[in-house]
Amino acid sequence: MKKENYLKKELYSLIQSDISIFEFIQSGSLDGLWYWDLEKPENEWMNAKFWETLGYDSKEMKHLSSEWQDIIFKEDLKIATTNFNKHLEDENHPYDQIVRYKHKDNSTVWIRCRGIIIRNNNGKAIRMLGAHNDITPVMNALRELEEKSEIQSINSNIIKKYNKELNLRLKIEKNKREMERYVKLIDNYIITSSTDLDGVITNVSKAFCKISGYSENELIGKSHNIIRHYDTPPKVFKDLWKTIMSNKVWKSDIKNLSKNGSTYWVDTTISPKYDDQGKKIGYTSIRIDVTDKKRVEELSITDSLTKVYNRRHFNSIFESIINRAKRNNKIFSFLMLDIDFFKEYNDSYGHAKGDEVLYKVAQRIKTLIKRADDYCFRLGGEEFGIAYQSLTIDEANKLAEKIRIEIENLKIEHKKSSVSEFLTVSIGMINISNDKLNDKLNDIYRNADLLLYKAKENGRNKIEIS
Repeated sequence: MKKENYLKKELYSLIQSDISIFEFIQSGSLDGLWYWDLEKPENEWMNAKFWETLGYDSKEMKHLSSEWQDIIFKEDLKIATTNFNKHLEDENHPYDQIVRYKHKDNSTVWIRCRGIIIRNNNGKAIRMLGAHNDITPVMNALRELEEKSEIQSINSNIIKKYNKELNLRLKIEKNKREMERYVKLIDNYIITSSTDLDGVITNVSKAFCKISGYSENELIGKSHNIIRHYDTPPKVFKDLWKTIMSNKVWKSDIKNLSKNGSTYWVDTTISPKYDDQGKKIGYTSIRIDVTDKKRVEELSITDSLTKVYNRRHFNSIFESIINRAKRNNKIFSFLMLDIDFFKEYNDSYGHAKGDEVLYKVAQRIKTLIKRADDYCFRLGGEEFGIAYQSLTIDEANKLAEKIRIEIENLKIEHKKSSVSEFLTVSIGMINISNDKLNDKLNDIYRNADLLLYKAKENGRNKIEIS
């Protein structure tokens, strides 16, 4: 009994285990089936219908690839070989072409030949499965419509036209896949959002969802207030809306709040969005995560113990604070604040407790000065600098007194203080009206320091004002 061909057995097993192979065969409306061993390319199993279509008895065939290669038109073999190599390099390139075979009776058989490469777990091409569809009746019908003298030209043009259209379709599909890949990359890694003219979110990228912690459903239909950080001054958003409503591009760093309460910074660009007729229909924003950069910047200007601004930042920003006060036409106030009997506190309670006191005092000050133009600095040791703007001198003085009282109200025990049973502060305060804001930084600092010294000389736990 003749031994069953191993490739046939293997294919039947593959059909049983892999439904996609069966679906491929099922969709082919086959006039021939072949299964090729790419590791031993001389071996190729062809089913009975394959050979019957070409006029041969399958029982007489040896299942060698050379058998069909001997009867295919040579120019068509070149086309099939070229497509095979392209399909081998890129599985998205289909192995699909029209070729001609020489029938046993010397007539021409037109075949649409398609195939797929099968790879092992390592991605190596090991087999190829193919299907034949006999389209000879269709091609003969077309041929009968033309003059005999034009037959060869028509045949050649049909093949060229088919393959040209196929190549064009492949290029279009490749460009489409590339575009889809780029869109996916943008969606995953670029923080984008779109809104209507009222600022209601209409679209967000996956990257936006990831950094904010909100799902797409939670964001669509909401405004960007959902991620607004409470530290961001209202004037920032006022400037934003004024800019984009004037059809200009707005750009700045914004501090945001994620769903879990964590803070993140984004370099934000917002621009108007127009329809095909040039009508403005909303706004589009692109953001870049600059959180790490901002954290490094904050570390460089923040006192590590008290978490308020450090002396270095005071020296670099104080002049610009004064200049803003000039433009705002407000009273500018600068306070020098010193903790009373702090050395005695450290000696009595220890330096660890002293550090706790510095932190608590700094944090209480921060809760009292929260406006965009309010600043608190640790200038050194137990000394702090506070700068803010007010509409009137009375308003400025009241805030300074509130700071003094609130620190004493922390009720931090201080047995070595001679002015209170609790920890207190002394303050030297300078108020400067807008028309007199010409003093240099050193003058303002020195005068506030003198007033602080005076407050200490006059009994501590008080404010001396100029």
